[in-house]
Amino acid sequence: MSELFNIRKLFSIRKIGIKKVGVLGIACLFGITLFLNGSISANASASQTVLGIAKGGTNANTVQNAQKNLGITYSLFSDKNDQVFPSAKAVHDFLDFRLTNKLTVGGETGNVAQCLLTTDCLKASNWKQGKINTEQNWWTTHYQNESSNFFMTGPVGAIVTGCSATQNCGDASNWGPLKSVPGSAGYIPTITYGEGKFIGVSGARISQCLATTDCSDANSWSSQKNLAGITDQMIGSTYGEGYFIIVGRLNKVTGCLAALDCGDPANWSSPGNIPSSSSAEFRGVAYGEGKFVAAGGRILAQCIQTNDCRLGQSWQSIFPVENIGFWEVSYANGQFIVVGHDYGVVNGVIYRCLATADCSNINNWATITIPNDNFRYVIVAKDKFVAGGRAGKIHTCYITLNCGLEESWQHMDESLGFDIYSLAYGGGI
Repeated sequence: MSELFNIRKLFSIRKIGIKKVGVLGIACLFGITLFLNGSISANASASQTVLGIAKGGTNANTVQNAQKNLGITYSLFSDKNDQVFPSAKAVHDFLDFRLTNKLTVGGETGNVAQCLLTTDCLKASNWKQGKINTEQNWWTTHYQNESSNFFMTGPVGAIVTGCSATQNCGDASNWGPLKSVPGSAGYIPTITYGEGKFIGVSGARISQCLATTDCSDANSWSSQKNLAGITDQMIGSTYGEGYFIIVGRLNKVTGCLAALDCGDPANWSSPGNIPSSSSAEFRGVAYGEGKFVAAGGRILAQCIQTNDCRLGQSWQSIFPVENIGFWEVSYANGQFIVVGHDYGVVNGVIYRCLATADCSNINNWATITIPNDNFRYVIVAKDKFVAGGRAGKIHTCYITLNCGLEESWQHMDESLGFDIYSLAYGGGI
């Protein structure tokens, strides 16, 4: 009764292209597969195997609980032994959910939301929403491929919580308990992944989590330790060319060779200052095609990786851009995208620079304005840039387009009803 089939071991879903098969094809395919296995009958066991239910059937309550956790709807039927199984539609819906990547949003005062990328995520009605804890603003949201978990961090004592990608993470009850990272003294505004580990920065304190562990569990993180020579907050981080780079207030930058233990402050370079005619609070940094680009306050800066970008003097910056506040940077398909807001905090701004250009020259940045928004975050989700902010909406641009053009961006129809602080993409196979 307790033995489960592993779908991936039975056949390669990727090779078959199961989403193109259709409901009938899926049912037939599973029937044939299970018949060849010779363990259970095809008609009832196909759907129970897909849903991870023990061989031999289950009762209606178990199936209905699976339905609740996944957020899918289906009818039920019984076999001759009165064991209850989901219909073929359940197979289709589950596969659609389990194989599909998702966008997960962390927001103000504990709000979370999730949308399947097989739906139109520019329609607010396609997002499932919940609230985990009214005291937490979820500053970072990430997906860990190894554990198939989404995880988020909040401000008080570097709180971490997680949700399995096999569940509906728009349902607050599917998120795990809130736990504090050992040695934490505040919130974690930035986390990044590279070479089998996540690194997180809280103020001037560093910690890491190996991807072989479950990083949605705060106890998997190393105890936070102070970075020498830094007294103010580090806010942005990225990985590129074998290095972690973090940036922050007062133009600070430092880095760690990813092959080392980056939870040990001794492995981080002495902090330097990104040259600028004014002090900046760098909030975002990204890597692409041999260069790092950082943004924050009114400053944009770049560093060519042939130099040592852990050192401040390796960077070149743009003179302050008037009336703009930059927040985050992302890279894909030859273009850097920086998002932020005007100083009236009324409109969102998007800046775009080709990776082949000199991004320390303001003339190489195309700019557009999105009325009535204030961007905090931008990520790459499959084939799109996705930006979000205080208006509670997401905005998308296909990475194959020129995302420095206003007409390349599409906009959400309605607000989710809360400020978007962070975005993550993943959860499919």
